[in-house]
Amino acid sequence: MNIKGCTSAATFKKVIDKIGYTNVEVLINERMYGNGINKHTIEYVKANKYDLVITFDHGTSNNSFIGEMRELGMDVIITDHHTLKDNTPPNNANVFINPQQEEDSYFKCLSGCAVGYMLGYYLLISKNIAIEHDNELLDLVAVSTIGDMMDLSDPVNRGITKVGLQRLNQSILGVRLMIHLKMKYIKSRDISFLVVPLINCCSRMGDSHAAYRMLIVSDIDHIDNEIEQNIGMNTARKLNQTKALTRA
Repeated sequence: MNIKGCTSAATFKKVIDKIGYTNVEVLINERMYGNGINKHTIEYVKANKYDLVITFDHGTSNNSFIGEMRELGMDVIITDHHTLKDNTPPNNANVFINPQQEEDSYFKCLSGCAVGYMLGYYLLISKNIAIEHDNELLDLVAVSTIGDMMDLSDPVNRGITKVGLQRLNQSILGVRLMIHLKMKYIKSRDISFLVVPLINCCSRMGDSHAAYRMLIVSDIDHIDNEIEQNIGMNTARKLNQTKALTRA
């Protein structure tokens, strides 16, 4: 299972909304262009003339592409959790946040979304913006932690998962997922086998932003529509998989 940036982007977008920034755009790379920062990313940010690019769950191994964005006059912040190639960080980035670069880091087991969440958390603190004591931002971090199969023996991940699942079950997204997927309560197993496939199927069916939209919308009508669309895509994905296996 792999959630490439959707939960991270949705979590950080909530941070941005809390702060009040408006001139922000989210780009979820489509699978057809490959993982990480790629030529399509460069073309897109160049066409839109961004001042700042922040990545989530990728970028560690894309130093040359980061350099291209810097040459275009953009500042680049990389947040990631993947292993460093040859233990060398991308030196073209203005800021590189990845627990894997520290020899004895306590946070090596964090998901990419959790790393991005920590950036957002400290950004909120720096702006003196309070967040709820049970933390409304941890629901998607829990989804990412379980979906990416991070180490749940790690105490930080256990804490994220416990609080995040509690929050998810109280959120609009969680309640509507329970209704559509016929669940009484969302448990970690349900995340793995019912919720994550709704996110992953989007990139496989050519619309990665559909997963992001499902995670970020806040009113019932829109969220129901997004969930239904993603259930439909996942059903189509299963059918395509069955056909491919039959042909094989």
